[in-house]
Amino acid sequence: MASSTLPHLFTMDPEMAEVKACEQAILLARDLGFRKVIIEGDALNFISKLNSLMEDRSDIGAIVKNIQDVRKQFQIISFVHVSRRCNRVAHILAKDYGTTTTHMVWIEQVPTYVEEAVEDDRWWIMPPDY
Repeated sequence: MASSTLPHLFTMDPEMAEVKACEQAILLARDLGFRKVIIEGDALNFISKLNSLMEDRSDIGAIVKNIQDVRKQFQIISFVHVSRRCNRVAHILAKDYGTTTTHMVWIEQVPTYVEEAVEDDRWWIMPPDY
């Protein structure tokens, strides 16, 4: 439905990059008026923290708390761990826009070179009947 890239030029830790990307995703979904959302990520440790009721005291704890606070604004929201192979679009966008200083948002579209990865990700969610 929507995708976005936001530069995090000073984020060197992969877990911090993942948590910041999730925070941006949930804020974008809220700003677009979505009420039912599924956030997918391939970082199991981080997804587990989002689904936990316990306070997170790690380096990402403040952002995890912010995400958990914002999640209350949705009718339904799920944080789901997916295999990296099901999350190719996110990795392509992160790689190609990781060094940009521009915030990009696509609504109901993606850059043309990402379309094949969108179809691949869709196949993992709903494989064709054989």
